[in-house]
Amino acid sequence: MARTRLIDDLINATAPEVGQIVILGAGFDTRAHRLRSLAGLPIFEVDHPATQATKGSVVDHFGLTTSNVIYVPVDFEGDSLNYQLEAAGFDRGARTLVVWEGVTNYLSAEAVAETLLTIRRLAAQGGTLIFTYLYAGVLDGSASFPEAARWVRNV
Repeated sequence: MARTRLIDDLINATAPEVGQIVILGAGFDTRAHRLRSLAGLPIFEVDHPATQATKGSVVDHFGLTTSNVIYVPVDFEGDSLNYQLEAAGFDRGARTLVVWEGVTNYLSAEAVAETLLTIRRLAAQGGTLIFTYLYAGVLDGSASFPEAARWVRNV
């Protein structure tokens, strides 16, 4: 909850300075529907097509406003994020806020590197990247920190 609140606060502080938002691995993220600072901004929600289909039915069921939400289907392990975003109307000339929360640990190192490179290319006019990551050593057991085992069990 603390991580979500911190990211929400960073988004609220940054939103007035940008022209569009990209949420990578959006999953069931609800920021597009609950953060007033995002009202009117194009929000590109990027995720696996199957996840988006499920989310879409939940959003429809609850009648949530999606007029500024653009769903961008991407499998980070094989699809071109660059191509899919541009096809969805991403504006290379607009300052962009990119949020990438809780996703990198599910991807290969190559997919993470390619995604970061794409973000760099797409944000030619500048912008902000808010992301979280996990030290791979904790996930594969080659490193530890206090409470690591409990954390990995819970995640």
